[in-house]
Amino acid sequence: MTLTAVFCVFIFAVIFLHYGILKKIEICETFKDGFILVYEPHHGDYGNIREKINLVYNFLKNNENLVSFKGFALFLDNPLYKKNKELKSLGGCVLPFEKKIENHLREKNIPFFIFKGGKCVYSEFLYKGSFSHTLGLYKVYPKLFDFFKKIGKNPETLLEVYDIKEKKIKYYGIYEFKKKYFLSLFINREN
Repeated sequence: MTLTAVFCVFIFAVIFLHYGILKKIEICETFKDGFILVYEPHHGDYGNIREKINLVYNFLKNNENLVSFKGFALFLDNPLYKKNKELKSLGGCVLPFEKKIENHLREKNIPFFIFKGGKCVYSEFLYKGSFSHTLGLYKVYPKLFDFFKKIGKNPETLLEVYDIKEKKIKYYGIYEFKKKYFLSLFINREN
């Protein structure tokens, strides 16, 4: 191996270590507290949902003086069974579950829904930039689906919360809510 090849392998190893390639993934079934999700529907490739997250973040910050350090993507379709252009999801920001915020959003007619909390399958992965999303896809999702098989449940939807302050991607496998509810949010907002 040449010195250049060794150097390249070393650089790739450092990058992968930085992004948490060796981090052990823990999955559990747990109860999570609720929060408010302010959203915009996204139709198409899940890789482009960041546009909707940024749109909602900028709207809340610039128009409503609400700042969130948590973005989210709620995936409604399984990309193994649908074409990219047919995928549906919701993207936006997470706000605390407070009556004052809920009332403000209702008064302003801003689309949101309340994730009231409940039992879900949960995991975390380090968030150190956009490459974390890709690594999380390959490290977390296989273990998440194995865990679902083990407990005999099917995920209705998958929610990823991008917590900038904690530098984590939080994965919620939701099985107590019906997918129809989330699809109705998607359809009502798109029209």
